[in-house]
Amino acid sequence: MWWNEYDSFEDESSHAPSPGSIFKKVYPFIRPYRTIFIGSFFLSLTAVFLVLLQPRILMFLVDMAIPSGVYKQVRFGAFLYLGTMVLSAIVGFFSSWLLQLAGVRAISDIKTKLFNHLLTLGLPYLEKFPVGKLVSRIESDSQRLISLTSTMMQRVLMAGGMLAGAMVMLLLVDYRLFLIVAAILPVVIVGTYFLFKYLRPYFREERARYATISGIVAEFLKSVSILQIFNRKNWAMKRLEDENNSYRFFAAKIAYVEYGIFRGLAFMEVLVTIAVLLLGSGWIKAGTMTIGTLILFSQYIAQIYWPIIMLSEQLGEIQRAGGAADRIFSTLAMEPVLKETDTPQPFPENIETIEFRNVSYGYIPEKPVLKNISFKVRSGESVAIVGPTGGGKTTILGLLCRFRDPDSGQILINGTDIRSFELHTLRKNFGLVLQDLYLFPATVKENLMAFREDVPDEQMENAIRISSIDTVLFNRGLSLKDKLSEGGKDLSYGQRQLLAVARALTVNPSVLMLDEATSSVDPGTEQKIQHAINTLIKGRTSFIVAHRLSTIRHSNMIMFIRDGEILEQGTHDALMISQGFYHDLIMRQREGSE
Repeated sequence: MWWNEYDSFEDESSHAPSPGSIFKKVYPFIRPYRTIFIGSFFLSLTAVFLVLLQPRILMFLVDMAIPSGVYKQVRFGAFLYLGTMVLSAIVGFFSSWLLQLAGVRAISDIKTKLFNHLLTLGLPYLEKFPVGKLVSRIESDSQRLISLTSTMMQRVLMAGGMLAGAMVMLLLVDYRLFLIVAAILPVVIVGTYFLFKYLRPYFREERARYATISGIVAEFLKSVSILQIFNRKNWAMKRLEDENNSYRFFAAKIAYVEYGIFRGLAFMEVLVTIAVLLLGSGWIKAGTMTIGTLILFSQYIAQIYWPIIMLSEQLGEIQRAGGAADRIFSTLAMEPVLKETDTPQPFPENIETIEFRNVSYGYIPEKPVLKNISFKVRSGESVAIVGPTGGGKTTILGLLCRFRDPDSGQILINGTDIRSFELHTLRKNFGLVLQDLYLFPATVKENLMAFREDVPDEQMENAIRISSIDTVLFNRGLSLKDKLSEGGKDLSYGQRQLLAVARALTVNPSVLMLDEATSSVDPGTEQKIQHAINTLIKGRTSFIVAHRLSTIRHSNMIMFIRDGEILEQGTHDALMISQGFYHDLIMRQREGSE
């Protein structure tokens, strides 16, 4: 199915980078907050030091304070132990809080850069993937990195400090205890390393399956009306259930392996403790070890194995965060489909001519949609593009807006290839009204102004008056401050279409492009839209993709396109006289309306 056709988006790189290389890529986002990170790490090590003092205090109480019978010593030791516990908890709290604060800020920067980068990659790239997987890349994968930039870094630091500190303390107190632990420690570390290495591909696969489920849910939610009208609700539920079951069984398999090996490694602590208790009882009898030393060992052995066990327990999250980092930075490393020129030409103040010169393009290279087409439009002219569905009409508009680049040929503005201009400057001069339009979940005013702050209110008010949306929308209780639902679903199709035309009027573009702007609306709304369009195109260079005679008959030039080729072009009257393809199209429309 389609949601299984995009797995390459989950693993752009077959080679998983090392934690060190991932950290190098994450570091530029951490650097602005390095003061907070350093402060947090200092507090973390302070908390570790306080915890390491606690077994020594217990040893003092058991071996010296209690046997002495001096109450002040016992009380001093007890309060000292309690104080280190309370202080380590307070210091640990502020360490975690600071690290979470810095981590969230760093991840917000990553999300912003990732979103901006995805927008620069171009439509040919974005159209390859379901919306759910793109959202998963920006939101879910970025959230996974929080554990890598905050919690995991803190735990690695604390674990390393705790492990090293506890081993040093054991060496200072009794070298025999140190040697016992040192003998078994490599086994645990090597076992943890191989567990990490073995499970990494499985966690990457788990994230890929999770993203697949996200893609299915997003696509099904968008198409819920189609699923209902064709009675495919049960099919959709079954499809999602199958994917969920596949993910559940796979995740259960990983958990079984992960915790099975983890518990085996944790059992090593039990074996070491038993060995020391057996040996220690003999040493105590011989007078070469105190009971306090044995208690100290039981405390330090937990502090030695706890960091390793903790990291083993968190291995899944570390792996998932690593897989998310792989995908995020692989995406950030991708080059935009549309290349910006290093030496952009200044965009002309007035667009005198727009020319397509021997332009060919295919969404699939071996199946061209446009085949060597050429035409020239002068300033203020309106061009209507008509023809059968799939002929390449909308593709012409997409190429002119530079959503894509032609496979061959040139598109020229005032004789200069549009690839010589900055994309932002080029598109700022175009206004586009699509049949498959989109309205943002924002206020009516923000939709009309397209979030542009450089559009004066007078220009918007003029667009409202010309397009007559005040009678269609505002007289029905809707105001400029009212917020629309996503996609403008709370409006009828005709209302959305009229609002889209008014938006094009508001931004006042140099070149206007209309793609079936009056399709699928009632005659009354069509009349209002047509009036607004006539105002829009008056004295303005315009490209109109349409089939209705009322929309195209007054165009300066009409092009009939079929199978990617311009078969006819001329005015309405000239083409009707020639009785060619355009004439047949108009006659079929008239017959259909009778």
